[in-house]
Amino acid sequence: FFIIQILTLILLFGLKYKLEIFNFIIKNFSNIIFLLIGFLLFALPFAINLYFHEPEHTERIGVFLLNKEKKIILLKYYLELIFSLKFLLFLFINFFILIINYYVDNKNKFFFVVPFVVFISSILAPVIFFIISNKSGLIYHFNNNIIICSFIFVIIGTINLYYKFIEHNKLVYFNSLIYLIFFIFVFTQSYIHVNKNYKNINLKNERNEFSNLMSLVSKKNLSQSSILTLDNNVMIWSIMNDIKTLKITNGLIVPKKNKIIEKEIIDAFNFFNISKEKFLVFLKNERQTWRYFNRNVANLFYARYQANRLKTYKDSKNFKKAELNKIMKSSPALNQQIIIPVNEMERLEKKFDQSNNLNYQEPDIIILNRKNFIYKNSNFDLENYCILFDGKFFISYTNKNCQQ
Repeated sequence: FFIIQILTLILLFGLKYKLEIFNFIIKNFSNIIFLLIGFLLFALPFAINLYFHEPEHTERIGVFLLNKEKKIILLKYYLELIFSLKFLLFLFINFFILIINYYVDNKNKFFFVVPFVVFISSILAPVIFFIISNKSGLIYHFNNNIIICSFIFVIIGTINLYYKFIEHNKLVYFNSLIYLIFFIFVFTQSYIHVNKNYKNINLKNERNEFSNLMSLVSKKNLSQSSILTLDNNVMIWSIMNDIKTLKITNGLIVPKKNKIIEKEIIDAFNFFNISKEKFLVFLKNERQTWRYFNRNVANLFYARYQANRLKTYKDSKNFKKAELNKIMKSSPALNQQIIIPVNEMERLEKKFDQSNNLNYQEPDIIILNRKNFIYKNSNFDLENYCILFDGKFFISYTNKNCQQ
């Protein structure tokens, strides 16, 4: 976004002042300095956060180093994308709307020129970013920005043409009719959406059950309690309610080391008396319709194991044949594809074999979603626990007096 903003400013100043741009800079030099100082003040917290960040958490959110080879792959990918027939047609439509607006409303051209320049900047931004940056992240966001900026321009351009048409033909009643049709459309779509969710009884009941369960859990002394769960909603609720300890956390929620997250999930499997074979199934690379993706791995490590022709875990090529073929055919923007290399899976298996729960502190509260892998495969001893909540979607245990 920063690159898009800078490019937009440069292009707009160039369009407005043309050959007088240098005179403009000299004349407003002090204002530009103030602008830069203001930017640095607002950027400082971000810079401090980057300096003190946890690198392994940054890896899990998708950031990786860009070497010369990766830059070439990305630049080639974007050049092929830009010069593809679909993208050229997409670009032509935007230019066509710009030309029509310019012809119809030349006096107020900056009203639609500004969003068009933002759109052009969104196309140039990834190319410039990949050239100058030593790191990158989730590539698909660059593609999303292009679509979003185009959509904004098309909407603004269409509105401008519509109002010029109304103004020229003095169709006041037609204008009111359009507003009425728009209102009816929005109301109808909202009603359909709400009604659809309302009819989803399972979703509604699960939310109600979750609310009831959390009301019950909140009566416990959370600041002195520990919770074991693999449900993301329970994790977020626990953090927001100042729980003392979460035995397992989603890898995107907190900046923990990977080895800590690995130990947490292995300890949980041992606690629930789940076998190593089930542990490997839990982490298994799963082929879906258009990608490899395992929700269990995503919850723990997310983009650490992203796999496409630009980026794999530690740039490994140690995958099964079918997996490697899929990786080499995958776009650099397919960042949400997750595949664990063979040697990495072997390392995790070995870590499981070497683990023990001798010093494991059992959780005070256990909350399991019945759809979760852990619940379906658990076989732990309930001798020290009693049921706190037993519902259709959730089940919870506590090692404290259930009557408290």
